[in-house]
Amino acid sequence: MNWDIQHIFMTLPISGVTINHVFLSLEFRIILYSLIAVILILGTVYFTRKKFALREAFQKAVLAAFFVSGLLYAIHADTGWTKWLVSDLKNYGGLSTEDKLKKMDDGLYEFVLQAQKILDDDYQIYSSNNYIETRTQYYLLPLNKRPLAPYIIVIADEEARFDQSTGVFRYGETTINNVKPVLVFAQNAYILKRP
Repeated sequence: MNWDIQHIFMTLPISGVTINHVFLSLEFRIILYSLIAVILILGTVYFTRKKFALREAFQKAVLAAFFVSGLLYAIHADTGWTKWLVSDLKNYGGLSTEDKLKKMDDGLYEFVLQAQKILDDDYQIYSSNNYIETRTQYYLLPLNKRPLAPYIIVIADEEARFDQSTGVFRYGETTINNVKPVLVFAQNAYILKRP
């Protein structure tokens, strides 16, 4: 095992789900378990000297050990959340929702704003990037992604090919003829309409 005390004080990665998803390094867990053991031993000794029976003294020590270790974990985890919050406040504080989205998703948000003006029906989406595909679907709600939809959205996809001169769209084994471009935002961000 490589012992690295720096992991204990590093900025914690936040998955954005709950405090239970905060990364705990092996070093921090060892320290936490050692602290529980020390509090159990010292707590049992302390409470037996206070004239408690051994069983009662151990029960009180268990409560103290888990309370202290839980508090230490919460403080450690909260440090990561606080750094995350401060970073978000610096980056997005004072911005409108639209400005936040533009800053967060840059060109994707601009593309979707233009797409919203054009799309009046469901769409089929091709993207090699799962994040971009999911965000696009979110922005385009209440329209839905479905197979054989009238519109084809291609965004950040490495396989999709559209030949504007012939009107042919190819994706792997799929070929769709006579499609017309309705929005060309960039070389890898465009919307086609089926005949």
